Amino acid sequence: MSLFSPSRWPVRSPLQFLLPAVLLLGACTSSAPTPRGPQAPPVDLNVNPVAPTAEQLLDQSRGLAANDATPLLLQAAAMMRDNGDLSSAQAILDRIQTAGLSPASRAQLQLQRADLALAMNQPREALELLQEGALPPLAVLANEQQQRAHGLRSTALATTG
Repeated sequence: MSLFSPSRWPVRSPLQFLLPAVLLLGACTSSAPTPRGPQAPPVDLNVNPVAPTAEQLLDQSRGLAANDATPLLLQAAAMMRDNGDLSSAQAILDRIQTAGLSPASRAQLQLQRADLALAMNQPREALELLQEGALPPLAVLANEQQQRAHGLRSTALATTG
């Protein structure tokens, strides 16, 4: 009797294969048990955080060291300028103490002052704020600040004629 003779292997019915397949499928689709004990509340991903207002930023800057207050004041001044309140933006920028600021913060301050001068239709003042020596060297500034300085300078030059 050879190993491959039909009498050596019993004949199986299709139902014998169906039962293990159903059990295997059932094991794959069962859900994981739910954990017991305290659970964290669900996170609402549809919450839209409200950006602080310029007044809130000014309040936050009070009592902070000059270096810590500068980013908040710059952001508040930009908001005021965007809202068309140019005199308030100028007053905020005038409050910023330049001593001890990093080159990036000094550049940001000068760029905002130049932008504000252009908004007040004072392109010559903007050019003075953007000239060499008033800004830190462009090589030490971030690409975004370099591009902004070039853009403001070209706008001021185009406006002055």
